[in-house]
Amino acid sequence: MSGFAIYWLLRIFTFLTLLICGFLISYKDPKQKKFWLYGSIAGVVYSLNYGLRWNRPWDYPHYYQDLTGRLYTNYSDITYLAWIDFFKFSGLPYWVAFIFYSAILFYGFLLIIRKYPKGAVWALPLFFTFPTNVDNFIRQFFATSFLFIGYYFMEEKKWGKTLLFFLLCLTIHFSGLFAIFIFLFFYFFKISEKFVNAWLLIAIFLGFFFFWDVAYLDPLGSLVSKIDTGAIGDVGGRSSYIEGAEYWLTQEGDINTRLGNYNIKASSVLYNIFTCITPVVIIYLGTKTLKSFNQIRVIFWSSYLANIIKIIGGNIEIYSRFYCWLVCFEPVLVGIIMYKVPMKPYLKWSVVGLFVIYFYYYNFLSYFKAISELGYDFVWDR
Repeated sequence: MSGFAIYWLLRIFTFLTLLICGFLISYKDPKQKKFWLYGSIAGVVYSLNYGLRWNRPWDYPHYYQDLTGRLYTNYSDITYLAWIDFFKFSGLPYWVAFIFYSAILFYGFLLIIRKYPKGAVWALPLFFTFPTNVDNFIRQFFATSFLFIGYYFMEEKKWGKTLLFFLLCLTIHFSGLFAIFIFLFFYFFKISEKFVNAWLLIAIFLGFFFFWDVAYLDPLGSLVSKIDTGAIGDVGGRSSYIEGAEYWLTQEGDINTRLGNYNIKASSVLYNIFTCITPVVIIYLGTKTLKSFNQIRVIFWSSYLANIIKIIGGNIEIYSRFYCWLVCFEPVLVGIIMYKVPMKPYLKWSVVGLFVIYFYYYNFLSYFKAISELGYDFVWDR
């Protein structure tokens, strides 16, 4: 059997496992007595699917090198460096680390879902199919694990543990500061009701969707590239981003091009329609949910800002990283919407159809036709 066939069989098996486990949590476990059983089954399958991949997109060789040889770059992230030293000392094979990265990420996500178990039937499979670059931004999503756990303790008002896990996030990937700022802002500052208006938020989204051009970012790249990196030093190799800003902050840095992930959907008018309508529906229904269920404000605003950032930055890597810090909460929001918002049957099935087509077909099954330059190998194919 070819690597391509094994790759897709395992992906479909993972998707179905998460869907079934999510269904069991949402509909067959009202008292959550088996939450961690179903969640663990989903987590094991999810972690093995990602953890046993070999040379998965662009950044994988860097983190493989960190685990098996000299560090890829001059990291300043102390927790990440301590982790690498510990792992090398353990003598375990490198693929154990990649399984661990996926397992702790999924564990953090489960902690959040545990507060909204009725949404698991949507949230778990969406966490797998959502376009988050989880298979590429490996260190960032390792840090995201601790962001999730910190968020969970923040909602529980356990501030010591919140601080601890947010610090772990920051000292694995410093750009996590962006997400932490967003979380704290929307947690402590309640947005005025007049701004929590579905039509206003939809108008802003549509304004960016129809009138923004990624080319508008080109002057920013030129401006940033002129900063004197000698004056600020090279912290963790970050000066390379400044020196190469005309690449990293403009269309030249489109990650799809680098990953060989050719955008076969770009020319599809139908896909573009779904790309516009789906966030609009989530914004509208999410706003209705927020007004009656204010505790999801961090989840809602993270999802909303992620959609705006996605339009502004497209697939440019730097903006994709900011997008990925926030968009991980959109599967949770969708799950909450689907059980919190009362809808007439015809409307609910219309929304279900929209989400299935967009999230499960366009963002998952349609990639069956795509060809990756990096192949479909697993660790046993080395």
